[in-house]
Amino acid sequence: METIRLESNYENERNSEISELKDKLKFLYKRNPIETNEKICDFVSQLRNSGLDCENYLLYHLLIGSTPSEETPPQKYDFEGEYSIKRFIENLYQQEAAEKLIDSPV
Repeated sequence: METIRLESNYENERNSEISELKDKLKFLYKRNPIETNEKICDFVSQLRNSGLDCENYLLYHLLIGSTPSEETPPQKYDFEGEYSIKRFIENLYQQEAAEKLIDSPV
């Protein structure tokens, strides 16, 4: 019984985090669509050229705006280190906030 509750809490935290990252991406695209798209495309290119199994990461699908396959859903959440998608989105968001001196909507 305890394990189920822990998994549920973990899933709730992940869902909340994913929702927050989606909101940040929407905000970035709304604020500066061309530059945001260019930065994301550059980062995605780095990921693909790194030899990592991108399709197997949930946040990769979030970043590129694709729907993961139901037949073979991603088994991992995010990359570690320099390839962390969560960190990339948050850094991009912080840069935009600093440049535009905006209040954070998220």
